[in-house]
Amino acid sequence: MQQEAVCISMLEPRQSLRCSFEKGRSLPLHNGATAKCLLAHLPPVVSQHILQSHFSNMFEREARINELSTIRQQGYSCSESEVDAGVWGVSVPILTQSHQLLGALTLMAPVIRAQNQHQKLINATLSAANDIHQRLSTTFTHGSPTFSNQP
Repeated sequence: MQQEAVCISMLEPRQSLRCSFEKGRSLPLHNGATAKCLLAHLPPVVSQHILQSHFSNMFEREARINELSTIRQQGYSCSESEVDAGVWGVSVPILTQSHQLLGALTLMAPVIRAQNQHQKLINATLSAANDIHQRLSTTFTHGSPTFSNQP
């Protein structure tokens, strides 16, 4: 079972930002804004399997399950220095109209530049993800072939 996130597209910032994400590179699905956003929106049987393989401690696993529930409710995930020191990120799922996961849109910034800007950056990312969703809604009304529930 695939347990990694893969960056398929990336815009480079004008000012350098040291981060682990780069186009084509895969990262585990348990830490960071993108990973947690994706994990929160995977089918429960898949997310449970991933959580069990990464969190052997029942209390840590339960805490992450609660965090994923919050992410689903608020519609985004944030992290600070979970993957890369000094990097803050927000990630918003890209879903079909039937709420199947297609991917995630993530914005990353140095912690120092994101300071006191979190809500503004979250809102900008939510808005951009909504725009993507609207543009894709006619294409993926019933899910992509990769995530389809059809037999």
